[in-house]
Amino acid sequence: MNVAHDTKEVRSVWKNGKLPIAVFICLLMAYLFPLSAFAQEHSTEYFWGEVTLQVGEQKTIYIGDDFGYTLDAPVYSNFWNSSNENCVRVVGSNQTKGYCVIEGVSATSNTKITCQLMYKINSDSHLWSVWHGYYTVKVTAPPVPPKPTAISLQSNEGKNYYVGKEYYISVSYTPQDAKTNITWTSDDPSIATITSQNGYVKCIKKGETIIRAKTD
Repeated sequence: MNVAHDTKEVRSVWKNGKLPIAVFICLLMAYLFPLSAFAQEHSTEYFWGEVTLQVGEQKTIYIGDDFGYTLDAPVYSNFWNSSNENCVRVVGSNQTKGYCVIEGVSATSNTKITCQLMYKINSDSHLWSVWHGYYTVKVTAPPVPPKPTAISLQSNEGKNYYVGKEYYISVSYTPQDAKTNITWTSDDPSIATITSQNGYVKCIKKGETIIRAKTD
């Protein structure tokens, strides 16, 4: 009975014309006072600078100060976009502090990071200002480390190795910033065996053998 009564009441309100008048008033207000009456959009797109980063590197970029924006201004929206997400992507942003974090994905020289900012010039104003700005981002491939011209092996144990114990042998390169993969082998695994390709050797029994480290 309650459900039927509520349905009749809604239909009665509609028939009396109250609901259509409310909708009409809302539409009239939207027509007379569009968003443009409260938001002033500027056509100029400001260039804020060039950014260079490597593939996999992240950097924080900030809204420029071309139009007098300050971090104390009330922010309504702060949208950052990349013109090519396959080269540079936006990984985070802060709506109140006016910045975003970008990350290099692949090498490129002309990716554009744009920002649309909508804010009040002061807290007492009812007029929002809409501005546009952008950065150009160049992504470079990380430098390729040189191959070693020589390597040397060292163990803190000197020449004293005991059956049943495991030891670590370190590798140093020439030049020092060289990078390579090392393959470890033992001439006689029955005496000492490689337990890890990170340079760990375990002594099995008394005797002598040669531990070798070979670069790629």
